Amino acid sequence: MGLKAFKSHMKGGKHQRDIAAASHSGSRFPKDNDVRKKWEVALRREGFTASASSVHCSQHFKQDDFDRTGQIVRLKDGVIPSVFSFPVHLQRDHGYALPASPTALKTRLNEALARVESLEREKKNAMAREKRAKITVNNLLGDLKKNNLINEELKEKLEFYSGLQSNCNGHRTDQLENHKMRVSLAAQTLSRSVSVGLRTMRDLGYSQFKDCEATAEFTEVLDVSTWYLSVLGFVINIDTFMRMIPELLQVQRYVLTYRFSQDHLELLFNSIRASGGWNNNPSARQFQAIFRRLMVRCGVSPGETGNVAAQDSTV
Repeated sequence: MGLKAFKSHMKGGKHQRDIAAASHSGSRFPKDNDVRKKWEVALRREGFTASASSVHCSQHFKQDDFDRTGQIVRLKDGVIPSVFSFPVHLQRDHGYALPASPTALKTRLNEALARVESLEREKKNAMAREKRAKITVNNLLGDLKKNNLINEELKEKLEFYSGLQSNCNGHRTDQLENHKMRVSLAAQTLSRSVSVGLRTMRDLGYSQFKDCEATAEFTEVLDVSTWYLSVLGFVINIDTFMRMIPELLQVQRYVLTYRFSQDHLELLFNSIRASGGWNNNPSARQFQAIFRRLMVRCGVSPGETGNVAAQDSTV
């Protein structure tokens, strides 16, 4: 029973008041401002502010929240209403919701770091499995090379371990210049499996791949570096967030953690470039005019042709 329903229930006749008193009693909001604020937040009523005469139904408190040692049953000091019949989507916390205590916040950070370590171990194991597969394929190719044999089975194994489909029929390949901003194609082209394919073709004796060792090594280094930098950026974001959260929570009730990522900064730079005619090096006067225009417009709108896309409408 909510506050509004409780008030309307208590406004009936004497018989109704007696029934209400027997079933659900009312508790006044605490005089302490901090505790009263917590009660208001727990109610989840938009725009509601408790007054000195506001009453809350005792049905929304646990049995352990009451002090029954004396003749009068009263609430214990500092308790907060926690029993509600909210819809399921309101009972779950948002992804950006933060624990109330620094200890719980640190626990969540430790869980995130443990998840990062777990992913690192999984990647290390995957690389070990890939290395063993590479040795197996190289041994197989060595046997076929001695006998000057190459068949469909070998071609299928090459396609399986290379990550890119081989073009054995001489058809015209895709024009990669038209897809240079496709992140998925870049990740596939610069993956470790590509270096495995390059070295395999070199070991088979193809003259086009005899000097590919530098390219294969560069692809491996770039693949590992890209993964490392992505994890490092996540850790830096978490560290920055932990340093700023004490001051931010003093002036607001919650913090949008997604705003601490690099996406919003990239969207801002994208809008500045678009406002300046896609000028990558604006002068100080041009930057001042562009930034003033963005402030007047009160928003940053991502372009449709850029390489940064907004995940939601919180720009």
